[in-house]
Amino acid sequence: MPSRRELENQALDEDIKKIYYESKQRYGAPKIQKALEFKGFNASLKRVQRHMASMGLRSIVVAEHVSVSGENIEFMDEKKMSFWKSYFQSHSLPAVDNYTPPQFMIPSDWELFKEEVRIIEMIAKERSAVIIGRCGSHILRDHPNHISIFIHSSIPFRTERIQKLYNVSEDAAVRMITRSDKDRSYYNQAFTGKDWGDARQYDLSIYTSKTGLENNIKLILNYIELR
Repeated sequence: MPSRRELENQALDEDIKKIYYESKQRYGAPKIQKALEFKGFNASLKRVQRHMASMGLRSIVVAEHVSVSGENIEFMDEKKMSFWKSYFQSHSLPAVDNYTPPQFMIPSDWELFKEEVRIIEMIAKERSAVIIGRCGSHILRDHPNHISIFIHSSIPFRTERIQKLYNVSEDAAVRMITRSDKDRSYYNQAFTGKDWGDARQYDLSIYTSKTGLENNIKLILNYIELR
């Protein structure tokens, strides 16, 4: 008869696979670990990484294009490391009396951002694409076919949607929104010098609380046709 730990690991494997394939294999360990937390499953990032490795699961996002690993870019995910964290990660050395095999240096914020810029520009050059976040509007601002769209809504509207998507309480949803907005604002300010929430810098601004999600598609398609 399986032990409690074995049953727990089996359940964790199933949850990880479910989230991984629902994301169309785009999620790596950091995002899957967050999704598990939202569902109430307390698992550390290292544990999720071990389980994914044992099942041969790996994020396919940018993996075919980048020299920096997809896991590192996903971990950044519109967040900026503090200066000191970046410094110590880039300059840490092993103890003299303890030999450890050489490891790849963790890329800095700017290295990751430059890699993202390269990927986004390459994709836009090769084909039509929708870039969500990651300063895409700023990076592609001089592209001849570039259209920038800012989709926003009220906190109550967003809270209700987050509650339904992740099955969390109202307080948890508000905390998620607050944290996400703070990270995104800081990320954009750091790399573009612009206020992410300033709708004046976009071609089209849509207030979803008024229009509804399905009408957003119609508005965007109509705008593209009229342009």
